[in-house]
Amino acid sequence: SGLNSTVCMAADEEGNLFAVCRGDAWSNHGRIYKYPAGSISGQSADENIFKEFDCRVLWMDFDENGDIIAWTANGFYKVAKDGASDPVYLFGKIGSTDQDGPASEAAFMDLYSFSVDSAGNMWCADFGAHKIKFIQKGEADDYSDAVVSTVVGEGASLNALGSGNANSPRGILANEDGTEVYFNDNDGMILYKIEVTFE
Repeated sequence: SGLNSTVCMAADEEGNLFAVCRGDAWSNHGRIYKYPAGSISGQSADENIFKEFDCRVLWMDFDENGDIIAWTANGFYKVAKDGASDPVYLFGKIGSTDQDGPASEAAFMDLYSFSVDSAGNMWCADFGAHKIKFIQKGEADDYSDAVVSTVVGEGASLNALGSGNANSPRGILANEDGTEVYFNDNDGMILYKIEVTFE
């Protein structure tokens, strides 16, 4: 009980369950909760707070090292899997328009969900921009040399999505090596599959 406004849940390789509660529009107090494997029932939410944010938390996934990548109202953050340190800001911001390029300059309109592959690359469903974004991780663990690009959407080589309200991606999932990516068009009620070839 007590998990208000839960937006996603994920389990790590050890079976621990994490829940993201986005926080409300007034306090902007988002949280990630951790429920150790085999010990979920009968516990209140306050006993299982893993990390707190001073902004809304909107989605999470695990990176290639098992650490948590969280998308918040202030951008992407990394949270160490042992929870020993404060969340570390990586990159990204929410804006009135989306912007590709170096991660340090990247903006997203309404990123709804994302998925991390085994190389640390991220595949993002930007509901507001009507686009699928690809974040290619470089050598740096803090994504300081990462690059953001549009792979599906207006102006991209794969133009499955247009700019109308009937083309609204929300959920996205990449397989482990990032060679297959699935996403849904919420308004069009269609599920898409992208077959990816890395050069």
